[in-house]
Amino acid sequence: GLKCAPTPRECHYYVFSQAGGLAPVPIRGRHDEAVLLENLKLLARPQFFEVSGPLEPRSSMRSRVVLRNDASEIERQAAHQQRLRLDVGMAKAEAQDVLGLAQSRAMALRGGEEELRYFNGGNFTVWLQNVA
Repeated sequence: GLKCAPTPRECHYYVFSQAGGLAPVPIRGRHDEAVLLENLKLLARPQFFEVSGPLEPRSSMRSRVVLRNDASEIERQAAHQQRLRLDVGMAKAEAQDVLGLAQSRAMALRGGEEELRYFNGGNFTVWLQNVA
């Protein structure tokens, strides 16, 4: 870990993403490698993958968020910060109309649900937390 506190015994680790910007995602473990390894598995999932067609519902309980291909650095960073709880994709330019992103900044499909949710303005970080 980058730093370990003497009490309580809690180590802090920081993880970066190639497409998520320069701010790290902090993860913690209490000297328990199993918890840390599980978090690292979630963070190692492919992220910022290209989406070229409609999202299909799946049985996984992980939510998926798709950002527009022109998403701001702030939007990418906010999505990167939620990677322990959701998967993040980037819409290809030609797929934005098919995905319903012509008028929205992002869309989400919550795990186990079939209804798409769209972000049309407001606090993006709060919206991400609600759809995760």
